Parts: sequence; C-alpha cells; structure tokens
Amino acid sequence: MSYIDKNLVVSDSQDLTGATQYSTYSVDLGVSKLLTYGKQLYLVSIIDVLFTSTNTTATLQINVVTSANADLTSHEMQQQTGFFNLADSDLTANREKIVMPIANALGIKGRYLGVQYEVGTEVFTAGNITTYFTFDP
Repeated sequence: MSYIDKNLVVSDSQDLTGATQYSTYSVDLGVSKLLTYGKQLYLVSIIDVLFTSTNTTATLQINVVTSANADLTSHEMQQQTGFFNLADSDLTANREKIVMPIANALGIKGRYLGVQYEVGTEVFTAGNITTYFTFDP
C-alpha cells in the first residue's frame, strides 16, 4: 500500500451524483510545486461506492486541471486522463485503484492543482470516489 499524504488528497469519498464537478480540495502548488522536482507524479482514484445511472450509460472522464483559484473555477486543462464507461462496469466499488501518471507540475502555470470529474451521456444517480496525488502509487 502506498503512503497517502493528506495534503495531496483532492477528493475524500466525494459524491459524484449529478453532472460535471471539481474535486472538493486542491493542492497549493505555491507551497508544494518544488516537491515534484525530478519525481514522477501519479493521480490515483479509488471507487468507494458503486456508480449508477438511470440508463447505465453515464461516462466519467477524470481530468487534471490547474487554476488561480483554490476552488478550481476558471481552470486550465493540464491532462485528460482516464475515460470510464458505466456500461462496461468500469466504476464498480472494490475494483483495482485507477493509477495514471501525470505530467510534472514544474511547468504548470496555475497555483492550484486538482481534478475535474467530467460526466457524459447522462448524470450519475450514485457514486463516490477518493482521488489523490502521490509519488508512490
């Protein structure tokens, strides 16, 4: 099991019921940007509660974003990561954690780093996710 730094957790069993939304928390790169120097950074997501939608056609794309604002509004897309289809049972609880390498934060202009959960096709009626950044997935 990898070490999880609470300051790098951006979603803690976040309820994604409904439409596209940002992670609950963001990482302040003004404080921690140099921590990534020379290290590979990863985004890890864990499905805590089974995702469901009315017609089982909802999709989820997890995007790494930055912003000048801690709430991640007016974001800049840094990296589009995993795309998950509910119909393919990609979003079941207790599945293996989703691990995605992301670009080094040194070249990022925004002060705050976080995640946008982009919901497509239809909204989720249930589903919770925990997401964090780490150097040791």
